[in-house]
Amino acid sequence: MKMNEDETVDEVKERTLKINKVQIYESEIATIELLKQEGIYLSKIDLENDLSEVIAERMEEAFPNKEAIIFLQKKKLINMIELIKKLSDEDCKNIYNHELFMVLRRLVEQQ
Repeated sequence: MKMNEDETVDEVKERTLKINKVQIYESEIATIELLKQEGIYLSKIDLENDLSEVIAERMEEAFPNKEAIIFLQKKKLINMIELIKKLSDEDCKNIYNHELFMVLRRLVEQQ
């Protein structure tokens, strides 16, 4: 993977890892569907990146002047609570209804 002039080695590694995770996820769709049928759900990348796919604007608003994904990954519990406090009802519905968070619907349906 080519390094941009403003990137550190760690940033290149992180970017490469993220790309690899997405490629694996996309190449294993049939397996992922089989796992879902068994009640096993996988993140496309990880929780923070999956959330960003659904509510990126809200995350940017919640943590201005910060890399929201990286910020959430550090001190995950505390920062995730801060994000939750800033979510609207619409944000929660979008997360709940997004295919990456299908597990939430399954949990609610089982109650």
